[in-house]
Amino acid sequence: MTVAAATRPVIDRPDADFVLVGVFRAGEGGPGRAVARAVTDFWRGVPWPTGLLSVNCYISTDGSDVLTYEQWTDDEAAARSLEQGGLSRTAPVDGMSGVEVAGPVRYRLYRSSTSDEPRVPGCFVFASLLVDGHEAARQWVDQVLDSVDMSTVAERDHPGGISAHFHISVDGTSALNYAEWDSEEAHIGFIEGAVRQEALSQVGGMPRTAGIGDNRFLLFQGLVDN
Repeated sequence: MTVAAATRPVIDRPDADFVLVGVFRAGEGGPGRAVARAVTDFWRGVPWPTGLLSVNCYISTDGSDVLTYEQWTDDEAAARSLEQGGLSRTAPVDGMSGVEVAGPVRYRLYRSSTSDEPRVPGCFVFASLLVDGHEAARQWVDQVLDSVDMSTVAERDHPGGISAHFHISVDGTSALNYAEWDSEEAHIGFIEGAVRQEALSQVGGMPRTAGIGDNRFLLFQGLVDN
C-alpha cells in the first residue's frame, strides 16, 4: 500500500541505498501536470516491487519535463525492476502523444552538503553530468563541495541555498546533483553570481550535461511505502 508523503523525500534515509531517476519529456509548454498526475496515479494503482521505498514526482518550472526520484533498498531490487519492464518507465504515459521517456538511471548517494539552518525548499534543481568513472566522479564532487559549502553559501553572495546531494551512477558514467533552494529566483542568482564562477574555476569547469542540466523543478507529489 502507498500513501501520499506530506514532505519531500528524506535523501539520506538509512534504508535507501540506491536511487532510480527517470525523466518524462513533454516538450516546452507541454502537459507536465497531466504527465505527473499519470505517473503518480500509476504508482498508486499497482503493487509496489519489493525494495521500492518511495516515488517522488517533480515538474520543471517551464512545464516541459517531469522527473521521478525513486528510492530503493538495494541495487539488485532496482535493477530487477528495470528488467521486468513497464513500471514507471513507459506505462504511465502510454497513449499520451509527444511524451518521451529517458532513463531511468541507477544512482547511489555519495556526499551531501546541507545548510545549518533547516528550511523548506521552494525549488529543486537537478543536474546530471557526464563523468569518466567512479574515481573521477568522486574527485570532482569532492572538489565542488570543498569550494561551495551549503552551510556557508547563504552568508556569501547569494542566499537561498539549502542543500546539495551528489549521486554517482552505478556504471560510473554520470553524477547527479539533487539540490534544494529557497526559490527559483535564488538559484538563478547563484548561477549568475560570483560564488559559482569561483567554484567552477577551482574545479576546472563544469562537465558536459547528461540529459538534465541545472533544470529547476517543483515537487508535485511524493508517495511512500506504508
